[in-house]
Amino acid sequence: MENWGMITLNAAYCLVDEKTSLERRQRIARLIGHEVAHQWFGNIVSIAWWDEIWLKEGFCRYLEFVFVHQIFPKWQIWGEFISKISDTALCMDCNPDVTHPVLCSVGNPRRIFDMFDTISYAKGASILRMVASLVGDRVMAQALTSLVHTHAYGNFTTSDFLDAIKQHYTDASVDVEALVTQLITVPNHPLLYVELDPEGNYKVSQFEMPNLVSGLLPALIESKIVKMNPPPAATPFVIEMKSASSFSPLSPHRNNLPVEFTVDPRGRFPNDPSEWLLMSDYTVPIRAVTLIQGQTSSSRVLYLTKNVTTIQMGKQALEDESSAPVLYFNFSGCGVFRCDFETKIWKQIFAVAPYLTHIDRLTITLSLFRFRTIHMGVTPHDDEDRSTLLLQWLLNFSAGHPQQLNSSIWSVIANELTPIVYFLRGSHCWDEFCQFIHHIFMPLILDGIVTLSPRENSADFQATKSISSETCFSILHLLAITKCSHFDEEARNIFKWMIASVCKITGQGAAAADLITEEHQVPFDINDDDHRSRAFAATEFLCERGNQTEWWVLLSICLQLQGMKWDELGANKRAHVPQQGNASPRTPSQVSIVSDPLASDSSHFLSGDVTMIFSPPTDFQVDVDPVFLENASYRQKLLQLLLPAVLGYDDWSTCPPIAALCLKISGMTTPMARSIIRNTNLLLEVLALGRRRISSKFLLSFCSLASSHSSNYELIVKLREFTTEALEAQHARTLASEGNIVAANVMSPLFNSLIEKSEGMDLNLAWVEYVAPHYTNYLQGLRQTLHHNRNGSDIGLTPVASYLTHAPPPATTAEDQHRSTDEVEI
Repeated sequence: MENWGMITLNAAYCLVDEKTSLERRQRIARLIGHEVAHQWFGNIVSIAWWDEIWLKEGFCRYLEFVFVHQIFPKWQIWGEFISKISDTALCMDCNPDVTHPVLCSVGNPRRIFDMFDTISYAKGASILRMVASLVGDRVMAQALTSLVHTHAYGNFTTSDFLDAIKQHYTDASVDVEALVTQLITVPNHPLLYVELDPEGNYKVSQFEMPNLVSGLLPALIESKIVKMNPPPAATPFVIEMKSASSFSPLSPHRNNLPVEFTVDPRGRFPNDPSEWLLMSDYTVPIRAVTLIQGQTSSSRVLYLTKNVTTIQMGKQALEDESSAPVLYFNFSGCGVFRCDFETKIWKQIFAVAPYLTHIDRLTITLSLFRFRTIHMGVTPHDDEDRSTLLLQWLLNFSAGHPQQLNSSIWSVIANELTPIVYFLRGSHCWDEFCQFIHHIFMPLILDGIVTLSPRENSADFQATKSISSETCFSILHLLAITKCSHFDEEARNIFKWMIASVCKITGQGAAAADLITEEHQVPFDINDDDHRSRAFAATEFLCERGNQTEWWVLLSICLQLQGMKWDELGANKRAHVPQQGNASPRTPSQVSIVSDPLASDSSHFLSGDVTMIFSPPTDFQVDVDPVFLENASYRQKLLQLLLPAVLGYDDWSTCPPIAALCLKISGMTTPMARSIIRNTNLLLEVLALGRRRISSKFLLSFCSLASSHSSNYELIVKLREFTTEALEAQHARTLASEGNIVAANVMSPLFNSLIEKSEGMDLNLAWVEYVAPHYTNYLQGLRQTLHHNRNGSDIGLTPVASYLTHAPPPATTAEDQHRSTDEVEI
């Protein structure tokens, strides 16, 4: 807390050691910078009223990054600003349900705390960074110094800040006051769409940014381009659910515009932004750079003041298309807007992207991920569906030039690919997409950067040479759930190292002999974050790859930690039977679930018409070290480490007994919930147990995660049926207690949330239904094209070198490190 003259911090946020992770070091450094900045903006000078909270918090959010960059330049912390501050602000700003103007009146004291949100902090900081990029860092520093001196021990307003800027920035061609005033008084921000006209000039149209949560998906559902079959109401009880047409893919100002797309004979639909987006009239400052082969280019600022602006590119654009100049907008990512291009220009940008700064490559990466709900169909003058642009970017750049990436970009790629992998799990393109994921990260694997035992030097970290351990484990999670086989041996060694300290395995069989290992020089330490992360990744790899023996060991450990006996796993007699096409690739006949059918402690359960027996293995025994059973902290940490792998074991025949274990868990963590979301049959089994055994908190947490990670149709149906049944029960209880039918129709917040989350899953399903065929065709075509490459590899689609369409950029020199970010050389 930024108390006057004394900043108070929790000890965990001011102390580091050699084991402190990079992300935590960065968070601590940013926090200290933020609170120190408050000594000036908040203490020496403060805002006049709460409607201008952005001046206080936005300033300090911006200055904390200035502070950290000056102290730790090798971190390249501005990449974190782009991905965690600017992008987050733009995502929230385009959602009509949550956005508001930065400068927002506060009429009720209870609303004051509501103003401390992402818009005030992140969008406010982004606006300040845009101003600094226009007027220059020197002028910005002079203006802030003047502002503090003029209003010391008093209050200041937005007008005072703008007056300080005008006092030191004398360029009359730039109306900073008008730019800032427009951005802080109007919610949302512009979307710039760039296309080439017949003369080779750039035509830039500006629109209101659509809601990227839903994008075009509701319109595709309504136009029946995406086939959706929502289940009919199970009972006469009426539930007010939004229909697909009630979603708006447009800006909040255009909710009622009818949108309808048609499909051409080739199965494509035209996507002309001018047909479904609302034109805007912002004054948009754009820092642009013209990239010409063999030349050094400097950035310049362009001002868009019209709905449509044409930028002349000269005769060279028509004479030689291969060497035509490429005009890249939003250089250094300083603009408070997003920029989209027609497909042809995107491909030109892909070709020159290795020569741009890491901030620009990060901005492009984030834009393509955010545009996945609107990059569908073909734009005018293009013949290719835009849904594969993201794959082309990741393939032709991320895999082609890994030396040009940095930790921030790899972190974004890993984190943003995670929900996409969850969505596509089980789809028609799943196998090809898994290989694609392996290929993207293969350069990092072969270079030893991605490993189950990463070595992070957080005290002297360089973002251009390595990735953080946290990013490494995020990548490993993706590789595990896509069943990458590259880490099998390493995962098994780490598994044996971990269980040697956790339990004792005895037995005479081959399985026991294989699991029993000698003591390691450095034993596994449950309190060591690095040890737990390595063990977590290893167990996830083994269980996702279907290693049954290791899974049995983990399950045995978890049961002992939970104080459960084997016969308790047979309590569930109502097994969910997967529908045709939804079953796991492993059928019951292929899985040796029954270790000993005559064992006295075997658990029987029903699965359809088949009675199955669930019993522990008899050829070895697992006994957990009493230290983990007696120490509550150790027990909890070990459960959190092992349960995600146990719950993620994807075999429908194990679901009924494991569902009983699932319902015994207290303190469900996100990794556990993710495992259950991946193991859809297990979640359906849990839901089949009925409302009385499932807490509201449990159900809502899974629905929230499913809305952002699942596209399973059967799960959507089950959740809606479950919600209907629960509402009927609530209806009956209300009638019995009050006799008021009106009160019975008022849904509780819980069930409102359930309905909202199921609608989010509808959009996920619609997206998968549309992109899966396009992904399949693209990846299969790519594989066939490169199938006869002589340097072919069994890992991924094909070696990285075969994807290079142009020579890699020259190696970075010491002179390049000091080059101005406004200058680019090809």
